[in-house]
Amino acid sequence: MSTSNSKSTKKSSNWSKLFKATRAQTRNSSSLPPSTSHKPIHTAGQSSPAFRKPPAPRASVSGSLSEDSSPPSPSGSSPLQRVATTDLNLDSPEFMLAGVFGQQDSPETIIFEESTSSGKGSQIQSPELLRIKNATLIKLIERVTYPAYPDPKYLLAFLLTYRSFTTGAEILDLLEKRWNCEPHSGARTPDFESKFVQRIRLRVLNVVKVWISKHTYDFRDDIELTKRVIAFLDDVVAKDMRGSADGLKKSLERRLEAEDSREIHLDEKKMELAPTPKVPPMKRGALTLLDMNPLEVARQITLIEFRLYNKCRPWEFLGLAWTRNAGQDAPNVHKMIHWSTRMSLWVATEILRGKTAKKKIAVISMFIKIAKYLRKLNNFNGLMEIMAGFENSAVHRLRPYWDAVPKAHMELFENVKDIMSNSKNFAAFRTFLKQVDPPCIPYIGMYLTDLTFMEEGIPDNVGDLINFSKRWKVAAVIQDIQQYQQAPYHLHKLGVIQDYLTNAQALDNETMYKISLECMPRGAAKELTLRELEEQQKSKGVDSSQLADQERDSEMDYGELDGVKDNPFYQGDSSENILLDSNARKDSDPSTSSSGSDTSVRGASLPKLIERLTGVKPPSAEFLESFLLMWSTFATPKEIFQLLKLRYNVPLPKNPTSEILSKYVAKVQFPIQLRVFNLLKVWQEKYPRDLTSDPELLALFRELVSFIQEDSKMLGTRAERVLESLEEKETVKLPALPPVDPKISASLVDLSSIELVQQLTIMEQHKFQQLTTANLERYLRLGPEKESDLHAWAVQRQQDMKLWFMWQIVMLRTKEMRAKLIETLLTTAIELLEFRNYFSASYVLAALQSPEVTSLKKSWALLPKGAPPKMFALRTVSEHLRKHATFYKHILPLDSRFSLPCIPPMHIYLNALQEIYDTLPDYIGENSNLINFEKAKRLSALLSQIHKFQSKPFGNLVASPRPAAVLHNCTHNLQSYERFVDKVLELQAAEAGDVVARRATMNMIRRETAATSSTSPGTGSPASRFNRTGSFKIPLSPPPQPDPAAVEAALAETMLSCVPQVCSSITEAADIQESVDESSNAMFSNTVPLTDIGLKRFRTRCPEAVDELEVWSRDDPDGEVLGWPSTISLNVCNAPTCVFVVFELRSITKARLSKVMREVEFYKVNALIQQEVETRVVVLTRSISPELASVARNLQILCVAESVRPKMPG
Repeated sequence: MSTSNSKSTKKSSNWSKLFKATRAQTRNSSSLPPSTSHKPIHTAGQSSPAFRKPPAPRASVSGSLSEDSSPPSPSGSSPLQRVATTDLNLDSPEFMLAGVFGQQDSPETIIFEESTSSGKGSQIQSPELLRIKNATLIKLIERVTYPAYPDPKYLLAFLLTYRSFTTGAEILDLLEKRWNCEPHSGARTPDFESKFVQRIRLRVLNVVKVWISKHTYDFRDDIELTKRVIAFLDDVVAKDMRGSADGLKKSLERRLEAEDSREIHLDEKKMELAPTPKVPPMKRGALTLLDMNPLEVARQITLIEFRLYNKCRPWEFLGLAWTRNAGQDAPNVHKMIHWSTRMSLWVATEILRGKTAKKKIAVISMFIKIAKYLRKLNNFNGLMEIMAGFENSAVHRLRPYWDAVPKAHMELFENVKDIMSNSKNFAAFRTFLKQVDPPCIPYIGMYLTDLTFMEEGIPDNVGDLINFSKRWKVAAVIQDIQQYQQAPYHLHKLGVIQDYLTNAQALDNETMYKISLECMPRGAAKELTLRELEEQQKSKGVDSSQLADQERDSEMDYGELDGVKDNPFYQGDSSENILLDSNARKDSDPSTSSSGSDTSVRGASLPKLIERLTGVKPPSAEFLESFLLMWSTFATPKEIFQLLKLRYNVPLPKNPTSEILSKYVAKVQFPIQLRVFNLLKVWQEKYPRDLTSDPELLALFRELVSFIQEDSKMLGTRAERVLESLEEKETVKLPALPPVDPKISASLVDLSSIELVQQLTIMEQHKFQQLTTANLERYLRLGPEKESDLHAWAVQRQQDMKLWFMWQIVMLRTKEMRAKLIETLLTTAIELLEFRNYFSASYVLAALQSPEVTSLKKSWALLPKGAPPKMFALRTVSEHLRKHATFYKHILPLDSRFSLPCIPPMHIYLNALQEIYDTLPDYIGENSNLINFEKAKRLSALLSQIHKFQSKPFGNLVASPRPAAVLHNCTHNLQSYERFVDKVLELQAAEAGDVVARRATMNMIRRETAATSSTSPGTGSPASRFNRTGSFKIPLSPPPQPDPAAVEAALAETMLSCVPQVCSSITEAADIQESVDESSNAMFSNTVPLTDIGLKRFRTRCPEAVDELEVWSRDDPDGEVLGWPSTISLNVCNAPTCVFVVFELRSITKARLSKVMREVEFYKVNALIQQEVETRVVVLTRSISPELASVARNLQILCVAESVRPKMPG
């Protein structure tokens, strides 16, 4: 069996053992264990006008085995079909029973609801009208197994609510007595056996069948009840209906062995059509709400809440169970209530923690947008959470802030508010909900309110009778809840947002109101404007975000703790054990941190790091990820797990009162234990290969998780799942490498670009997926010698493959064949970039751009007209693939950076890792005894990117024997690099006509090569052997510069369609050509500052720009804008609602518009423009063509031109 089924296999074995043990027990005993005695029901002796004695049905009972009948008998026909051919007169003395079921219907035992049928005093004729109002338990069991007719609705209501008036064991006792019914007369006639007893037994089987199939959780949660029902089927049912008993047992065993019915099962085809998640942008520091897309936040809230909603069991809604025993009687409902309460408080907390009025208004607008998308997703529970946060008194009273929210957002808020209004018991929402199609998460508080009114307003019993009229109503509410649990949401989980939401901290109402008063004193809403309120706060030095942190950091005094003297986690912070960034809290917005100050840790001892990771407040995702990726560089597995176990065993206060102890456990002990467990859980979920690849680490991990499983009742089940999930983790399934067929004779020139792309990607993906964090760490610590395989693939292979492709081009016989191969490789490079196999693209491009290949002028001349401009345009891409910073910024598209399969150029990642590792020290501090965690964070940021790339492998690749044969051991095909150099020189000399120079150079190469070979013959890789002759190459002529117009056309035709992530605007290569021509550069340069005429035109066109125009200037050392280091200067003007970036150009082209957009993006990033601030781009120019005006509009650029050039004919 595959590892993916290990969880279900383990459960299967447990249930199988139970069934085998029960079978053995029943074989050794002849009867059931003594049943629980049923208390006799005393009648009140009063009559009721509502009592109706049900008549026998006029038609014969159908023998169909549907939901109200039992499984078929082994003979192939239902027993009911053989006996249900005549009417059944239940009034006959022949069918009177002895025992508890022999009591006749009377007002003292059963009362039916009044008939609503027409006709004065009409007798009820239809069984569907016989709704039980009040009855004894005996009569309820009798009616659920009534021989005259089935009642599926009553059976469903009975099984949904029976826990409120009896137990499952008592029901089985009565069903057994009902099965073994005896006639009152003592004589078992044939009619009694065939017509009466047989029907009763079929009804009993039907009850058990529906109980097993629709309410399996009753048996999953109660093993004793499972044993009882198995024994009932073996010892009672099997005597008369062996086939039906075996069928029901197999059904029960199969359902118990299956996965938990609460698990959400998604349709794979629907998941393929699910929208792509909107990943928040990468940034330094903690993620904030305003960094996220509101639609994606709504999706992740919905996924979390549907998971909670789907787990709620029917019995948790009975008898106000969620209000008893601190919610332990209804754990899933209690979790959902707790989540909703925390979310509503979090909404209010996020609003109040904004530093400025602008920030508070932006957060309010953000939550309104989230509410809009929650409404579209039919998540009304999440919608009500946001409404509750808005209605919180600390937020609702801030009227000046609300008045400043954009009108469109407020109109949307009022619309949603009307739908979720609680007036008239949610009448508007109930009407709206009837029109909604699943999937849906209704507001669960509405149902809980209904159930509360029923439980408190309607008695459980009427006299000595069970009030089943109340159970009808309760069952109807539970069915409403269940109907929305059936259809799940087909959306992708986004861990970074879900982690943010689950770890978000909320303030209590009292604290929030204090902060609200600091923001706006009582009565200030009528006296002061929003700006005056802000100025007043600044004059007082009030910062609402700091107030929130101070209140949240305040701790209750629990007295002296036991056994903390030598505990490293209870030593105070000092310069000897931790170093914090003193500017972290000052320069960053404290409201953005959901985890205290862990992101400001520069260096710390190992106990202090673990203390920060497992504190009462949750750590940031960045901090936890950095630790899990880099722990092995500063600690051993034994040290880590010894400290984690010590941290889990939280010391308790000495001699505490019960109240203090309970608060300490809830607010200190359990949160710390939960953080320790979550650290292990995240470790197993994100980096399972790191655990499974190290036996010592895996053993220590299992030991600690098993300890938590045994120690904690609240974490025990979750710990068990972690252990089971660890067994389930499978390696990534990759397309298999095809066997190499030696009979296939083909060369590189015979392959198509598609075959090359597929085969190269399959080859590199196998190597890439074998990388582990341990490999990379050993590479950094011990060098390439200890990780030769990694170095051979990531670094040496890049050089070898480049040389192999060069060899393949140069060694071809004719220039026509060389031109064909160059064209194929050029197409391959573009397709590799589109396919996101950047590793292979890097060495293919390097080969094509090598001097040895570009100097083959006659071969290039035979290529199609558009090929040289494409090659020239790809130079910028090739430059970006040589350095990690430019690769990450310019090559990887922001919207799908980690959501699509990708093979990065690993040699630049290794170079970046090695640079950080060699530059920064391992330890810092006065005594150099503190772990340099800044170094760990910078290294883990790169390792995290590699892990994310590995999590999305290519799955749609098909290997082919022909390219596999060509590319198999490709680097070993370079038999003689001296011959390769000879061939290059020969081709150049043939083109230059300098045969004498060629022969002289070749003779020198042969002499030097012979001398080199004698000292180190034939050692090293192909690249290293080639480097020994590289110093003898004659200078090669540079490639011809293509026409700028051809470059632009090639980019517009090829790059925009094939590589949109590289050239997101019109052209990049044309900008390079622009920079070469000085006169052209003067024509297209931006005028800084604006001329008087330009300033006047700008003021006239944009009157809302009231501030003075400023010159913003910043160095661009990485060449983000132009491709080389430069200084970027821009005209900037602030407005109340936006920022204007103004360009004054003498002329304008598509390439210049591309440069404008890059300059604006550079400004937005380096000027720290907030996401909510709109940036408007204005270009002042003399004239513009209609085509360029259309391009500018698409790029959202406002062009102010003196005239529009007419379109040229043709």
